[in-house]
Amino acid sequence: MSRATKWINYGKFKTMGYNTYKATASVVGGWAGDIIGGIYGSFKGSMIGTEMINKIYNR
Repeated sequence: MSRATKWINYGKFKTMGYNTYKATASVVGGWAGDIIGGIYGSFKGSMIGTEMINKIYNR
């Protein structure tokens, strides 16, 4: 196996590994974003709900 072939194969492997890492990171990131967004959304929703109830009661 020549040195050039070795480097090409190493580069392919590295790129594959990097792409897998990137894909995994984006999936995990999206998943984390969904969870954080969900928590934030329900928190914001409950705050808006509380404000609306206060407005109705404080008429």
